[in-house]
Amino acid sequence: MKSVLHFIFICLLFFAFGCKKDTDIISTETIHGQVYNICNDSGLANIPVYLQENGSNIAQTVSGVNGNFSFTNVKVHSAGAYSYAIYIYWHGAASPAIDGASVPVPNFPTTLNYVVKVMPRLYDWRIYCPNTTFLPTDTFSVVFQQNILHNNLSNPNNNIWTVSETCPCTYGATNYLGSLSNFPAGMWQVTLRRTKNGVHTLQTDSFYVGWGATQTDTLFW
Repeated sequence: MKSVLHFIFICLLFFAFGCKKDTDIISTETIHGQVYNICNDSGLANIPVYLQENGSNIAQTVSGVNGNFSFTNVKVHSAGAYSYAIYIYWHGAASPAIDGASVPVPNFPTTLNYVVKVMPRLYDWRIYCPNTTFLPTDTFSVVFQQNILHNNLSNPNNNIWTVSETCPCTYGATNYLGSLSNFPAGMWQVTLRRTKNGVHTLQTDSFYVGWGATQTDTLFW
């Protein structure tokens, strides 16, 4: 009998405390962070930053020097029914383009500095070879890449663009090679492998293409 009563007592304790509601404590916090440009490893100023509660914006600020920002006097709920995040919106090429991001914020006081990593993109970068005389046997291969100078860009589609052609003259009188549109802004390393008049050569160069820029450059042939 005592064993049965003991079991019932344990069950009552379980239901009494196990069904206890999630206590909600509201605290006032200051949340610090930085908008970080992964294309050149630096802070990015003048970017709208939002603090969200359960997916809705409850505060807004703009990043300052070195991309730093702060939300002050923020009311944060401790209950699990509430979730918080720092959010930067994605914008298309006309804005100019930037890949936004979000970082979760815990429901309890913290002194962490939240880093929100974004990717600004160029608008259009057009590449030409100078007008010259080509032989049918002339060949070239041009590789544009950021993954050497900016290894934050782990997606190969964001890092490398390749142009290969057996005869540059097929591009017509302007010798237009092509363009990079909406690729990540920043410093691009260019490698040109060519065969001209039977002579093989290798050239390298670098170009900086800014955020939202429309730019034209010529590769020396």
